[in-house]
Amino acid sequence: MKKASRIAFVGFEFLCWSFIGWLYEITLTFIAYSRYEDRGMLHLPFCPIYGFCGLIVLLTLGRIENKALFFAVSTVMITVIEYAVSYILDKCFNLWLWDYFGWKFNLNGRVALGSSLIFGALSLLMIKVLHPCADKIYAKLPEWAAFAVGILSVGLLLGDFLIIVLK
Repeated sequence: MKKASRIAFVGFEFLCWSFIGWLYEITLTFIAYSRYEDRGMLHLPFCPIYGFCGLIVLLTLGRIENKALFFAVSTVMITVIEYAVSYILDKCFNLWLWDYFGWKFNLNGRVALGSSLIFGALSLLMIKVLHPCADKIYAKLPEWAAFAVGILSVGLLLGDFLIIVLK
């Protein structure tokens, strides 16, 4: 696969992980509160923080073969990212998009042990199972189709984000 298609593939995976994160969020909310609540900040069903975390984990930890080590390091890494993003959103934009005050072992309501362990498990699933499967499927696409899927994925997210920003 050419470099341009490879970069486009990253956009496609970002979209997929953002969607999986959105599914996780609405499922968790439904289980906790017995109601549907759209947890995304975009119009489309995506939570970009999951896409960013997935890419960061893939790019920095993707070569770690030991699954226990990968789980531990990705859990800590995502917890640090989640705390930092929560803090920045709160202090810079006065946004509090999630809180863990009701969870055991939480730190200032920004992160909690239970969610961190879930994110570590999701990272393991995404990077060690879903990423290789998606990579194989994507590699079978014709070059033009692979590039188009990636560009369309990025375009969808950027378009939705711009609609939010420009309101």
